[in-house]
Amino acid sequence: MHPHEPTGKAADYAAACHRAAHCAGPIGLIRPTCYACCLLDIRITQQTGLMMPTDDPVWRDALSQIGEIVLLASALDHQLTHVVIEVLHLTKSPMLEPVVATLESSRKLEILKGRVKHIRQANWRKPLERYVDLVEKVNRSRNIACHSQMLRDGDKFVFSSSQAAKLFKGLRLEGVPTVERVPLDSIVSAIGIAEQALGAGVNLIENFERVQSELERRKAGRAS
Repeated sequence: MHPHEPTGKAADYAAACHRAAHCAGPIGLIRPTCYACCLLDIRITQQTGLMMPTDDPVWRDALSQIGEIVLLASALDHQLTHVVIEVLHLTKSPMLEPVVATLESSRKLEILKGRVKHIRQANWRKPLERYVDLVEKVNRSRNIACHSQMLRDGDKFVFSSSQAAKLFKGLRLEGVPTVERVPLDSIVSAIGIAEQALGAGVNLIENFERVQSELERRKAGRAS
C-alpha cells in the first residue's frame, strides 16, 4: 500500500473520483491535476488527517519561504499607509495613520491609482505606478499562499484551492478537464519583488515629504 493511500470511506471516495475522472496512477496525495483529483487531494488530507510533516526539512524550508512572503506583504501594507498619506498630502494629525491603516491594502492601492492619473510629470508618475504594480504582485502571491492548500507534487510543491471560483478560473476543458496549480517557485519569486517594492516605497515617501515641506515653506512665505 502507498504510504499516503487513504483507507475506509476516504478510499471509497478516492476510488470513485478516480474512476469518474479516468485518471491513471496510484490513488494517493500525489496525483495528476485533473479536476476531480484536484478536489481529491484536499479531501483526502482533510478526511485522513494526513497533514504536512513540519518536521521534514524540505517542508520546513518551503513553509519558511511562505512565512517570509507573508511578513513582507505585511510590511508593505504598513508602508503603503505612509505612501498614501504623503502622496495625497494629507494633513498630519495623531489619528491620521490609524485611520488610513484601517483601509485594506487593495483599497489603498486603488486610491494611489486614482491619484497617479493627476500627476502630469512622468518622473513623478512612473515611480508611483511601478510601486503600485510591485505591491499588487506581492499581494497576489501572498493571497495564494494564505488561501490555498499546499500539496506535494513529485519533488515540488504546488498550491491548490477547493473554492469553486478559483477552481473554475484555472479549469481547462481541452481533453481531460484539468486544473492549473500554482507552483511554489512562482510564489517565492515574490520575495525579491517585495524587497524592490520596499525600497521604492522608501524613495516615494522621502520625495513626497520633501514636496510637502516645500509647499508648506512657500505657503508660510506668502502668509508673512
